[in-house]
Amino acid sequence: MTTSTSLDIVFTPPAPAGRIVPVVVRHAEDAAFYAMQRNAHAFSPLLSFERLRHLDRVLDAHLDGLREAEEMGWECALNNLRCWRMNGESFAASVLMLESRNAQRFDDLWRVVSGDTERMLDGVISALGWIDEDDALDWITHWLNQADFPAFHMLALRALAIRRLSPDTSLLPFLTAKQADVRAAAALLVGRVRLQGHVMLLRALLQEDAALEVRNAAALSLHLLGDNETASTPLQQGLCLLNQLADSQRGLAQEQTQAQALRLACHLGHALPLGYPVLELAQSLPLRQLITLLAHHGNPTNVPWLINATQRTELARLAGWAVSMITGLDIEAQGLCGAGPVETEQDERTRPVSDPDVGLPWPDPAALQAWWQAKQGNFAANEKYLCGQAASHAKHCIAVLQSGMQAERYAAAIALTAQELPLFETRAACTSQLAQLAALIEK
Repeated sequence: MTTSTSLDIVFTPPAPAGRIVPVVVRHAEDAAFYAMQRNAHAFSPLLSFERLRHLDRVLDAHLDGLREAEEMGWECALNNLRCWRMNGESFAASVLMLESRNAQRFDDLWRVVSGDTERMLDGVISALGWIDEDDALDWITHWLNQADFPAFHMLALRALAIRRLSPDTSLLPFLTAKQADVRAAAALLVGRVRLQGHVMLLRALLQEDAALEVRNAAALSLHLLGDNETASTPLQQGLCLLNQLADSQRGLAQEQTQAQALRLACHLGHALPLGYPVLELAQSLPLRQLITLLAHHGNPTNVPWLINATQRTELARLAGWAVSMITGLDIEAQGLCGAGPVETEQDERTRPVSDPDVGLPWPDPAALQAWWQAKQGNFAANEKYLCGQAASHAKHCIAVLQSGMQAERYAAAIALTAQELPLFETRAACTSQLAQLAALIEK
C-alpha cells in the first residue's frame, strides 16, 4: 500500500490478499455516498420519513460491512476520506473510529479532518449523533474536559445539541470562550435542550458579541425558548447579514452560508407574529427565501400572494409547495398541475446544472386560484397552519413527524417548541427518532 504523511495521498486500497478487498472498498464508498445523500436531503419536501428510514437501513448495512472487515474496513474508510475529503467520507470513517474508542484511529482521522474542517467537520459531528449514546457520551465527556483543545469543545457541544442532551458541566466557560464557534455551539445547545436558566446570557450575547454566528445562535435559542419578542428582530438582521455574506462568497463557503440563511428563514417564519407584514420582507430578502419563510409562517392570508408567484417560472414549483405546506393541498392528487414551461434549445444550454425544485409538481396557477376561492373559508385568518391544520395542535405536529416529508417534519419540530418541548432532531438516526416519537406520543 502506498503510504505518505501528506494529506494529498492518492487513494489505493489496502493490500490484504483475496477478493474481499474490493467488496470492503465498495462498502466504504457506498457508506459515504448514502451519508451524503441523507445529509443533502435532510430538509427536502420530497423525502418522507419512511424513505429516510430506508436510507438509514442501507447506510447501516454498509457500515456493518466495514465493521465486519475490522482493520481492513477502517483502512478503506480512512483512505476514502484521504482521497475525497468530504462529509460523507468523514462520517463513515468517524463512525468506525468513535465506536472503536481507538486513540490512534482518532489521531489518524483528525490529521485529515483538521486540514479542511469546512468540508469534513460536519461528518464527525453527524457520526457522534449516529453511534450509540454511551459511546458518544464517553467521547463528549472526554472532549469537554480537554482544556487546551477548544475545537473538541465545539465538537462535543454540537453533538450534545444533536442528541438533545444537557451537559454534566457548567456551560458558562463555553458561552464566554475566546473562540466564536465554541460560544455559538454553546448558545445553540441552550435553546435546543431548553436550559431556561441561561436566557440572560443569551440576551447578553445577542447585544454584545462581535461574531455573527454567535448572535445568530443566541437569537435562534431565544426563539426556541419562546422569547420571540426578543428574537425576531435579531433573526431578521442576522438573515440579511448572512445573505450579504453569501453574495461575497463562492463555492462551498457560499453554499454553506446559504444553507444557514435558509434555516434562519425557517425559524424567523415561526417567530414572527401573525399580524406582522411579512410580505414587506420582499424588499430585503431573495424571493425564494421569502417563500420558504411564508411556508413556515403558516398564515393563510399569504396564500393569494403565493398563488400569484406560481405564474413565475423560476418560483412556480417552490410557491406551489409553500401553498401545500400551509393548506395541506396535494397539487398532483387534486389534478391542479400545469404542463410546465416548454424549453427552447437556448433554454437547455443556459439552464443551471442543479435544479433546486426538481421533483416538485408544476402547479396550474388558474386552477390553484379556483381551488383557493372555494376553500379559503376553511382557514381562519388568526391561526398559523401546517399541512392544513393548526400548527398549535401538538397531536397534529406529532402526526406530521410520524409521516410527513422532511421539510414538513422540520416545521412541525419547530412548532412543537412552542409547547415547551426540546427541538426534535429530524436529522437524527431514525432509530433515535422513533424512540423520541414514542416518548412524545406517551405525553
